[in-house]
Amino acid sequence: MEPLHLNFDSVRHLIKSRKKAEKTEIWDILRKKWISLQPEELVRQHIIHLFIFEYGFSKNLISVEKEFIINQKRKRFDIVIYDKTSKPYILIECKAFTVDITQEVFDQIGVYNLVIQAPFLLATNGILSYCFCQNHHSGKFTFLSSLPEL
Repeated sequence: MEPLHLNFDSVRHLIKSRKKAEKTEIWDILRKKWISLQPEELVRQHIIHLFIFEYGFSKNLISVEKEFIINQKRKRFDIVIYDKTSKPYILIECKAFTVDITQEVFDQIGVYNLVIQAPFLLATNGILSYCFCQNHHSGKFTFLSSLPEL
């Protein structure tokens, strides 16, 4: 299982930030508002910018931090990219740079995908990124060597 190489250098200059009342904020181009700059949010914004500006996905097909219910518990996914028929296509789980991508992360995104039902999943901490498919019957993952195209 080899991680993907995602080139964040190509979009780093597009990400806007500001200082406000001793806090740093980052502009979310999808939610169109300033968000408190947390390590996970920085990874999330890099991924959003990468999919829009490098891979050509439409902003209209990307959803960020939406709530859903699983086992009577409220959860939030980080990012879902939809296909042109509005079906979930890629479910993305973002972690801070300092958080390892472990089996626990794969399990988390796998459980989320029981509800979302995206054919592709991506787990990233901005350093290591893994794209895979999930067999919904066995729960096993098949890792991919590249991102899927829309």
